[in-house]
Amino acid sequence: MIARRNKSADFWDTRTLERFDFGFNASINRAQIYQLAACGFIRERRDVLFVGPPGVGKSHLAQAIGGEAVKTCFGVL
Repeated sequence: MIARRNKSADFWDTRTLERFDFGFNASINRAQIYQLAACGFIRERRDVLFVGPPGVGKSHLAQAIGGEAVKTCFGVL
């Protein structure tokens, strides 16, 4: 099921939170990102929006959180 949900999500690459360099951008709150990865916002039917200039890690974090959502049995687009 996880492989099927990953294929459906059509991620560009396999990105994980463990591979994200939080030291690269000190303004990113690690605790907040891991809280998002717990998928509570999905259960509450809330949206998350990453905003910032190019190259700060928005896509990596979005895909990593999406990967965690897949592992938690949520469908991801």
